[in-house]
Amino acid sequence: MQHNINKNGMNIDAVTLKALTIELSGLLAGGIIQKISHLNSTDLLWQIRQPGQTYRLLVQLGHGQTSLRLTEQDMPPAQVPSPLVMQLRKHLQGQRLLTIEQPSLARTVYLQTARNTVVFELSGRRNNAVLLNDQQIIMGKMLPEPAKAALWIVGQRFQPQKDYAQPDVLASDMSELRQGLIEVLGQPALQALTRGLFGLPPWQAEAICRAVAIQPNAELNFAQLDLILQSLNIWRQRLISGPYDPVVLANGKVSPWSLGSDSEESYASISQALSAERKLPGLDELRTELLRQITKMQRKRASTLEKMREQQRAAQQNEKLMEYGNLILAYMGQIAPRADHLDAYNAQGELVTVKLDPNLSASDNAQRYFKEYKRLKRAQTSALEPMDKIAQELDFIADMELAAQQAETIQELEEIKAIWTQEFFPQEAAAKRSKRINAPALGPRTFSYRGFTILVGRNPGQNDTISTKIAVAGDVWLHTQKVPGAHVIIKAAGKQPDMDTVAAAAHLAAKHSHAKLDHRVEVIYTDAKYVHKIKGSQPGRVIVKVIKTIVASPHAIIEGLTEETKHHEDS
Repeated sequence: MQHNINKNGMNIDAVTLKALTIELSGLLAGGIIQKISHLNSTDLLWQIRQPGQTYRLLVQLGHGQTSLRLTEQDMPPAQVPSPLVMQLRKHLQGQRLLTIEQPSLARTVYLQTARNTVVFELSGRRNNAVLLNDQQIIMGKMLPEPAKAALWIVGQRFQPQKDYAQPDVLASDMSELRQGLIEVLGQPALQALTRGLFGLPPWQAEAICRAVAIQPNAELNFAQLDLILQSLNIWRQRLISGPYDPVVLANGKVSPWSLGSDSEESYASISQALSAERKLPGLDELRTELLRQITKMQRKRASTLEKMREQQRAAQQNEKLMEYGNLILAYMGQIAPRADHLDAYNAQGELVTVKLDPNLSASDNAQRYFKEYKRLKRAQTSALEPMDKIAQELDFIADMELAAQQAETIQELEEIKAIWTQEFFPQEAAAKRSKRINAPALGPRTFSYRGFTILVGRNPGQNDTISTKIAVAGDVWLHTQKVPGAHVIIKAAGKQPDMDTVAAAAHLAAKHSHAKLDHRVEVIYTDAKYVHKIKGSQPGRVIVKVIKTIVASPHAIIEGLTEETKHHEDS
């Protein structure tokens, strides 16, 4: 199940952060901090080594996109480290991470080594990373915030900020919690819990009400206090000690456990649930920049092609020039000296007016028309090849656009960018080749259906590979009819794929094409032996000699069609 939510403006809440820090503590405490990278102005990546495994801790401090989680996803190339990151590397790399703690339900996390502490403030409205020495003196901070200047100044003692007056759900005793709720009696129970106590997001407050059969919209009265406090006590004990069975809720938020909604999606860990709801740092930026380049080149090539077509249409009128020249020769004896036109009937019996240069003889006027006819004829012939080349480039650009739109990881986008640069900016590609991300190739998307393996190219380069290098005679090749899309291969392995398998592969071809929003898409298919690469063309350009057609739906649900997933370990 995939939630259709807006992933922008998603911050981690205090309850999920508490469960996360407990989860992280069990995995990371005692590990060695190997590397700290600066991904962009607000995001950091920590590598922490435990025996037999390296964990990657992603810290996102951007406004509206605040998070802390483990990740296995591909990250963008690191930027030049900021002054704080340089300090973190100097003081923390090679040190043992002793503890990871979140004080109560404040959205602040402390990572402590023997000599230093790093504080991550993750409130969403104000975020920061601060490095402290063993005396709690501020050595550096990541983001300048004038509003905090009086409190967080390098060289001064760090002062944790508390901007709430309500009793903290975890830090306060039951009598303090009771008093906090007494002050909001008469308000709807859900509203009373979130306003009278600190740290409860609405979806957790609603679950606390439901646990004791109190309607969230009903007014909280004195008789219900003990029931609410009893439910609160059980709830916070579970938060402190677990177990956690994290879910992503319909609103896109993460809960450490199920809240009983039908639209929840379960995950194995808090980090995985957080990864499901949040975008990767740099992913949208890289995609946007790549699509900007693609769109710019697409417009430029389309404009050039249209101009050439206009010239072609004009050149197609050159037969009239030959006719005019012949009419002048036929009526030469009737043309008066210094005449500026000739009225004559052509072979179809139509009266035609032919313009003449009065300074030229009739013969020279005829030769002038013949000469212009030959020139345009040559131009028409010579334009055919470049026009065909530009049309092929536009098809390739459309494939690149689709690949960039559908890419799900930084690694996919980097591979697409490398192909793009190689095709249109080869000198730049050669200069940057040594600087590319040294990551294992993802390879095509791989699906299984009824014992057959189905490969789907992620980009034109992969389309080239699976169609001309991986596919062999007997395999089935598929592609959307006259629509840019992925090449799809059914690996036959000596067997004959039945039509249900061909239909499943056709569904994948339609789904990974520019026609993915349509309901009926024509897909061509053939034996892979009939597919050949166009010599000297861009990646993914092929000639297909024998084809059949099948209609597929990108939205169909194909029972038994499963995708294989691959995870690459850090080197």
